[in-house]
Amino acid sequence: MPDVCFELAPLWLGGVPVGGRLSEHRRTAGPKLPEPARRSIRRRYAEGEVSLADLAAEYSVGRSTIHRIIHGAPETPS
Repeated sequence: MPDVCFELAPLWLGGVPVGGRLSEHRRTAGPKLPEPARRSIRRRYAEGEVSLADLAAEYSVGRSTIHRIIHGAPETPS
């Protein structure tokens, strides 16, 4: 029987290795949206123009990203 060697590749789920931590790139990457868009999101949400979910769909990001922009939490976890 021939020797067979399989190289195990990490499983990825949502950009994070399963059982692992965020890559260095992801932890040090800049904001997902430019500052002018972030200002617009804060203004429109404060004025009651749109919901958090509507903003997330419009900017193609998750609701948690919009929540962090509105409430001033860091863009990426520490």
